[in-house]
Order: sequence, then C-alpha cells, then structure tokens
Amino acid sequence: MNTRFRGITTAALALLLSGCLDDEYKVTTVISTDGTCERVITVGREKKTLPNGAFPVPTDSTWQCEWTLAKKVDSTSKKADNVYTARKRFADFDALAREYPVQHDSTRFSISVKVQKRFRWFYSYYDYTETYARFDPLHVPVQPSAFMTEEELRQFMSSEVPDSTLETKWNRWEQQNMMEWAFGLLVDAVRRRNDPGLPVSLFEQNKDRLIALFADDTTKGSQHQDFADKTVSDMAGLLHLSADAVRFLAPDLDSIGSQALKRMETTDKAKGSYTNSVVMPGVIIATNAGEVRGTTVVWRFTHEHLALMDYPMNVESRVVNLWAIILTAFVVLVAVGLPLFLRRSSIV
Repeated sequence: MNTRFRGITTAALALLLSGCLDDEYKVTTVISTDGTCERVITVGREKKTLPNGAFPVPTDSTWQCEWTLAKKVDSTSKKADNVYTARKRFADFDALAREYPVQHDSTRFSISVKVQKRFRWFYSYYDYTETYARFDPLHVPVQPSAFMTEEELRQFMSSEVPDSTLETKWNRWEQQNMMEWAFGLLVDAVRRRNDPGLPVSLFEQNKDRLIALFADDTTKGSQHQDFADKTVSDMAGLLHLSADAVRFLAPDLDSIGSQALKRMETTDKAKGSYTNSVVMPGVIIATNAGEVRGTTVVWRFTHEHLALMDYPMNVESRVVNLWAIILTAFVVLVAVGLPLFLRRSSIV
C-alpha cells in the first residue's frame, strides 16, 4: 500500500495543530480636513522576511519602507522580533481608494477603501468605509449558517475573541468543509473508475457515515502506523465491500491528500491577527468599531472572521466649520445692523 497519503495526512494534521506565531498586521489611516490622508502598515515577523500571505504588504518605491526591531516587554514575550513598516501619504481620498483596485487573485485579500466629505455649511461630515471581502479562495461547500444562527454569526463577527462555544462551532464548520470537499473528490474518483464493484450510489447513500469516518481517522491519523491501510479497511467494512475493491481507490486517496495540503496552504495565507485603526478629523458621531479612543477608532479581527463573511468597517465624523459660523454671524449682523444704521442716518 502506498504510504504517501498517510504522511500527507499526518503533515496536514501537524499544520492544524502547530503553534507557530501568526503574523500581526496593523494598519493606521489618518484622515485630514485638507483632503489628504496617510496610511501606515506594520507587520510583525519572527524572521526578517516579508510574509507570503493574503494581505497586500506594500513594497514598491511609492511607500517608505523599513525594518526595525520590535520592543519586547520582557524576555518571555512571544511578540515578533522584527517589524516591517510601510508608510505613504496620499494627495487626496481618491488616491487612497485607487491603491486598492479590484483583486482578481483569489489567494489575496480584496480590500476596498472609500472616503467621502459632505459639506453642510456649519459642519463638514467625513465618512470612512473599508471592507475586507470574505476570504473564500476555494469556495467552501458548507455555508456558516449551517453551524451558526444569524445572531451567533453577528456575535462572532463583533467579538475580537469569540467565546469558546462559538469558537467550537467555527472549528466544526471548518472541519466539515474539509470533509465535504474531500468526499466530493472521492465520489468524483469513484464515478471516473466506473467499477461495478464500487457503485457511486453506495458512496452517496453513506455520505454522512463516510465523512464521520474520515474525520475520526484524520484525528487519529498520527497514532496509526498504516493510516492509508486503516482508512481503506474501515471504508470497506462500512460499505460492506471487499478490501481489494476499495484498495483500487488508494491512488485517489493519495491525490486527495496532496490536494488537501495545497488547500491548507492556500487558506493559511489569511492566517494572522489584524488591527485596523482610523484617525478621523473632528468628533466621531457613528461607527461599528469595537473601540473608540477620542478621534481614533479601532477594529481587531482574525482570519476566522474573514472566512465567514465580508468584514466592513465604518466611521463617520463631524467637523465644525468655524469660518462658516463667523461668516454667517457677520452676514446676520450686517443684515440687521445696516438698516438700523441707515435709519438713524436719515433721522439725523
């Protein structure tokens, strides 16, 4: 029996359980009343190398880029050792929006930024909207609503660190996606073989039981010396087929294992923690941010949030137009005072 599938599955399990330090992405955008804006992006890294992740880290000459050493709180700190910083000033709001065009690469984040200024005489209103589109490069077969209610999804998306119950549901959803995807590949392989000894209908009728079998064997994979043999044996027993007939699927199981690794490598591109801060002019009057500090709003999220749905960030601020107030007061003063002055002059 080919043992490559066993090694691939064990490696995939190791990736799932690994405790590697996720990259830390921090974005700060400062909006100014003169129509300019500045954006600063920092990435915390264990090594002094740029990440090959889904987040678009700028490197071109229009950005001021540099590496610095991270400040450690103490010797036991688990923060990244190196920090990459990219800074750019934009001449206007549209220039910032153009920095993030429509993304056609499904392995990269699709980010949109829009800033609008609305003049209302005494006040000017600034609307900032930034959205990270749902990161779904492989078109997951199971929608989140199959495991979470609408309210639970809302709670998950609005929580920086979701509670253990929601986290468990997210993990079950992620595992079910992998199993549903693998089962689809298995059925396609059975259909291609067109072997009377391996009826497609039998696999389809036992979908839930086979998925449960895969999930159980994958979880215990590292404990079995011959994982592929065990999977074939368990599948044959579950479907009441001969082990020899099912063994013909070994190359297909091997292929599914290879594709599973590639799938995980793609979805892992989004792994990391993200902090998005926006500094607005004037007074904050509306936002969906979880944290507001004076004129700064902050959102914190992870790849888990982005796997579920779009992540929109909105904030609105208001600036008093002092010149408009002065001008209005002057006009009112002239409108009221001039007739009085002219009347007194005519009497004299």
